[in-house]
Amino acid sequence: MPVLLIRITGANLRSTSFTTRSSSGSCTGLGSTKRSCLVKLVRRLVLPAKAVEDAFHVAIATLHGMDYLLTWNCRHIANAEIIRRLVELCEELGYELPTLCTPEQLMGS
Repeated sequence: MPVLLIRITGANLRSTSFTTRSSSGSCTGLGSTKRSCLVKLVRRLVLPAKAVEDAFHVAIATLHGMDYLLTWNCRHIANAEIIRRLVELCEELGYELPTLCTPEQLMGS
């Protein structure tokens, strides 16, 4: 199963840079098309303003077509109420939301 590591730097949507590293070892920035989609998705995500980094994680995983986004963040990401709204938004924009869960949930414990 491919793994995507995300590094986000910057204080806002305009100054943010993104580097992704896949489990195969390749390391790339986001092209202009994906970056444009990313900004659109982050702006429309239903997360509080203080959770902009969480929104980036969800958006990048979604744009890269990841199957899972593992997180310990149950407040803004692995949260049933938020997941329902994220699924609706992603479907509206033509994307499929990865399964958002904690490592324990993924392992079935």
